[in-house]
Parts: sequence; C-alpha cells; structure tokens
Amino acid sequence: MDELYKTDTDSQERDAILYVLFNTSSFTPDERFARLVIARLPEQDTQVRNGAIFELKGNALEPIHTAGAHWEAWPFMNKQFSTFEPSLKE
Repeated sequence: MDELYKTDTDSQERDAILYVLFNTSSFTPDERFARLVIARLPEQDTQVRNGAIFELKGNALEPIHTAGAHWEAWPFMNKQFSTFEPSLKE
C-alpha cells in the first residue's frame, strides 16, 4: 500500500499495483484506497491501456467489454461495495 500511494506521478506503476490488489483475494480496501480508485476512474485509458475482453461466439471472437476505466475496478468495487459506497455517493 505504501508503494501505491507513492505512485502519484507514475500512472503505469499505479495501475500495475492496482491490478495486483484487485486480484488479491485477501486484500481488504480502506476508505483512502476507495477514494484513490474512484479518483482514477475518469482517466479511463488515457494513461495506461487496458485492452478489451473477448468472448468466443461460434467461430468468432466478439468484444464483450471494450477498453474503459480500469475495468477490473468495477467487479472489485462491487465485491467491496460497503467500503466504496460512501465515496461513490459523494
């Protein structure tokens, strides 16, 4: 967490750390973390490209989610909604 809060000038490093945290099942966010994630969402992919998620339909790959604001944040925020809700409402 200390490294994450030191990355305010390095978007790529910040997003790499966020990726790890979003995918660490034992990680429990606090209010400070929630505010950082919410503040990052409007950047979308202007700093670090996230790519698209594809699904195989028949013989073709079709995008089911195109690049957007750190797409892994959304399911993480959903799982930890009670922590994120006050900041989202604000």
